[in-house]
Amino acid sequence: MLKNVPIGCGQITWRGVDEAAVLAEIAAAGYAGAPAGPSQERTAKQTLALFESVGLRPAPGYFAADFWKADEEAAILERARTFAAVSAAQGLTEMYVATGGFDKDVMTSGRTRAAASGHVKPADSLSDADFGHFCAVLI
Repeated sequence: MLKNVPIGCGQITWRGVDEAAVLAEIAAAGYAGAPAGPSQERTAKQTLALFESVGLRPAPGYFAADFWKADEEAAILERARTFAAVSAAQGLTEMYVATGGFDKDVMTSGRTRAAASGHVKPADSLSDADFGHFCAVLI
């Protein structure tokens, strides 16, 4: 059994619901926190206050990008620096990384991640060069 490991709940399944209400539902369900990333609507300090107002702590957020695209590397790294700074201001030391999005054509086959999810085929894989760049950007 894991002791002293807080469990958080992601907000991804709520759509069109006030964020404070979502966080209150998560807290009412007994979770310790929820993912918190940078917000255009508020500062990291304001995010902390929002979470604290419902009894939650920020949990590591999700940073998504097409890491294998060399022509986007500078912009990705700049966004990552901003994300990391906001995370640190919220008292976090980790973050999740993922590819760009479910509805974008992110697979080399042209299929979206949503279409490929659970049904990945060889044509969906990155080239060796793209995978190498993906790894280098993450390091």
